[in-house]
Amino acid sequence: VATHGGEAAVGRLRARLGPLLAPPVPGPAEDRAADLRALADPVQDTLLCLYSCRPNLDTRVSVLRQTWLPLLADMGVPVLIFVGGGDGRREGDVVHLQAPDDYEGLPQKSLALARWVLEHTRFGHMVKVDDDCFLDPAAWFGDLAHRRYDYYGRRLHRVRGQMDRTWHMAKSQSARGRLELDKSPEPSTYADGGSGYALSRAAMQALCRAADSPEGQGLTRLSFME
Repeated sequence: VATHGGEAAVGRLRARLGPLLAPPVPGPAEDRAADLRALADPVQDTLLCLYSCRPNLDTRVSVLRQTWLPLLADMGVPVLIFVGGGDGRREGDVVHLQAPDDYEGLPQKSLALARWVLEHTRFGHMVKVDDDCFLDPAAWFGDLAHRRYDYYGRRLHRVRGQMDRTWHMAKSQSARGRLELDKSPEPSTYADGGSGYALSRAAMQALCRAADSPEGQGLTRLSFME
């Protein structure tokens, strides 16, 4: 390549396109999943994040370990199980996020999950799936469709007055969760967390940046929606 001036041509092209390209997404501050990425299919470059809680590790998660989770290995996709109530440590395939582990803490827990993958792995994409869902690994990962987008999932739109602002109360444990209304803004368009979704590394970075903004912090305090 160098003999035919290829490197010089690439350098000139990069210099011309540089202002038009998005800045590179930084790597992890501390890689805690290097062993998983070393075994992963580089074409997939994806971590499956199973979203759970500590009480479900011996129930729902145990069942998933015996059903569809082992099928991920055939696709070259590693998996980590994320629960709350911890300090960010990883123990085997379980990550104990520094976030609430209760129902009303879902917004903080979901943000903590994306931040952990961004700051502690080198994966280019993450797929988030709840522990009450079934995923067909061959169908999801077989065509690499999720790698074409920063967000791959369902988009929902709520019109004014559509939301039941007490939806979370019966499932909550804290006084805040049982007594405070969900003040999420309407009308609004948002990503559906219930059926699962995929995020690129750029989307994780954008999500964390938005969550750290004054507007994002305010929304986290007002909303109970994931």
